Order: sequence, then C-alpha cells, then structure tokens
Amino acid sequence: MVWYTKKIDQVCLLTRRTESRTKLDHKYLYVDASSIDSDRKVVSSHKEIRLSEPPHPVLTEIREGDILISTLRPHLNRVAMVPPDLDGQLASTELCVLRPNEEVVERKYLFYFVTSQQFTSSLTSKVPAKSILHVSDKVIRDINLPLPNLYEQSRIVETLDHINQLQINSNKVGERYFRILLALFYDYFCDPTTNPNDWPTMPLEEVTIDCPQYGIHAIPTTWADGMPRYVRNSDITGEGGLQNSEAVSLDVDSWASYQLNPGDLLFATLGPIGRTYMYKSQDGLCVFAEHLVRIKVNRELVLPWYLFALTKTDYFKRCIEVRTTPTILPKIRVKDLSRVRIPIPPMSRQKSFVEMIENLIEIYDKQSSSKQNIQRIYGITLQCAFSGRLTAN
Repeated sequence: MVWYTKKIDQVCLLTRRTESRTKLDHKYLYVDASSIDSDRKVVSSHKEIRLSEPPHPVLTEIREGDILISTLRPHLNRVAMVPPDLDGQLASTELCVLRPNEEVVERKYLFYFVTSQQFTSSLTSKVPAKSILHVSDKVIRDINLPLPNLYEQSRIVETLDHINQLQINSNKVGERYFRILLALFYDYFCDPTTNPNDWPTMPLEEVTIDCPQYGIHAIPTTWADGMPRYVRNSDITGEGGLQNSEAVSLDVDSWASYQLNPGDLLFATLGPIGRTYMYKSQDGLCVFAEHLVRIKVNRELVLPWYLFALTKTDYFKRCIEVRTTPTILPKIRVKDLSRVRIPIPPMSRQKSFVEMIENLIEIYDKQSSSKQNIQRIYGITLQCAFSGRLTAN
C-alpha cells in the first residue's frame, strides 16, 4: 500500500514563543528534556519559573495534547504528549513543540509516529556520529510523515492503543518489583541518609576493585543473535533493567575487555544522570558504551545486589545531584562519583537480603519474559503501522 507523505511541519499548527513580557510576575510551570521519561513517553516532572527573574529565557507556550520532542541526543527518543495540568504552561527551546492540525492528522497518529524507530533513525541519520548529538526544530519538522486518510489513521491508532495498553500493563511488573526491592532494602538496612545503626561508611572507590572503566565508543548495528548487545544509557530503565524494544548489537573486534560479568554495575555519567544497572547472566552477552562506567565491587565488603539497591534510594540520588555539573547535558565526573559514601552493613545481613532478592528475581524473570515479547510485538507493530502493512487487508 502506497501513501502520500507530507513533512511534519505541513501537518502542524504554529506555536508561540514568549517574546512579549506579559504577566512577568506570574509563576509558570515549564518542562525541558530532563522532564520527559523516555521509557514511558510521558512528562514525569516540571519546574517553576517567573519570567521577571533573570535570565530571561525564550520559551514556548504549550497546550494540552501538544507533542514534545527533545532535540538533545535524539536517539534517546524523549517524546511525550502535554497532559491537561500543563495546558498554557511553557517548554524549553531544547524541546520541539508539535501542535497537530487535526483536520489532516490525528494527534495520536503523529504521536505514535514520533515514538517509532523509523522516526528516530531519520533523526540520528542527520547527526554526525562524533558530535554531541543535537538536532534542530527544522530537522524534525522536515521529516516525511506517511499520511493515509483520517479513517485509516483512526484504524491504526485503535490497534496501537490496544497493544500499547498491553505494554503499559506489562511495565507495571517492573514497577512493582522496584517498589518491593526498595521496601526490602529499607526494612533490612533502614535509611542510609540517617544511618541509624551507625554502620561504618566508605567512599565508593574504597569498596571497589580495579579502576572504574569507561565503555567503548562505537557505532551500533542492527540487533542480531550471536553478536554482543551494546548497552547504552538509553537502554537502562529507571528501575535498573534493560529495555528491549530498541536493542542494538556491536560489530567490532576489540570488545572483549568491555564484556560484562555477573555483578558488574554500570553508572550513567552523562544524562540521564544517576541511572544504574547490574548485569545478570540471563541478560546474555553484553558490552557497554561510552558515558557508562563499570564498577566491580569488593565482595568482602559489599555485595553487588546491596550496592545496586542502594543506588535506587533517595540518599544516593541526592549524593549524585550535588556532584552533577549543570551543563546542557548534565554529567558527573568519575572522581566525584567515587567519593559518594557507602554505609557498610554486616555481611550476614547483606547475604540475607540477597537471598530475598534472588527469590524475588526468580518470580520477576518469569513475568518479564512475557513483557519482552509484548515490547517486541509493539515494536514490530509500529514498523508495520507506518508502512501500510498493518491495515492493508
């Protein structure tokens, strides 16, 4: 089936920048790239701004249902739709704001398109591989959108809505696991911020073996069985797992020294800061990318599961925030990460905690296999949706 195409700009209405200084003393909520959860495709946070206070940024007014696309590191596919509570608020210029003209394109049809691999590949192909990834609004708006008639768009949206709901429900498995993990951690070790048991603390660098290791810089290739998986910042979920909808491989000869081993911890050093992942053998053959740092723990002092769970606490997040360099893309230096102090509970308590976690993981792994299948089906369905194959018959 062959459809006409139009540039995204041709199916969107104009948005307005805050050039005029009306309502200077009014408090606005505003969102930027860090406000968007790239896994769930939602606005997960916002900030407050008063236009009368310097600096005077030029921001974009947003409306409910507008589609936000981060122009920073487009491979992360930070995309979200503006929720009702942010209607009339503001967005940073690092977000491209699309306002669909619903006389020619269904809002959710365009939203699903910009979450697809087809759209992401179009963006990343326009960015030099060695540059700090950034695209302009114009590049986004110049991308061609396959455009069937509105009836066909509605059929596609209806199908994608059903499969997306399955994916949302499957994601709740990971969220439940994450909440249980944190609850068990606080039950066994209390709050590390107050350290009520008065356990000794050590900087991270003193509970590790070997030096922290940065990942390999390489251009990823299409996922293929038998090749190592190339783990990037964008592959690590907020709960510390790996998302599988956009898994890629690595086709280079010199990857052996970057191969992950059970218990290795990865820390993101460049936005999104603070994400961590612990490698498990069931994740298959994996190597890790630049902007991720591998930490190998000294198991005579701390167990990997304990340290991984600690990195999910508010205590660790605050430790990272105060050490983060506030640039366009927030980053943390390894030497600053290495200074975060780690409480050292008795090894017997750590082992008891790990036994509980391993029982939890056994249950979670059985449920997550169906989640991976749903993610895979969803990714395939997105590919079919915008090629005409989904509704061809």
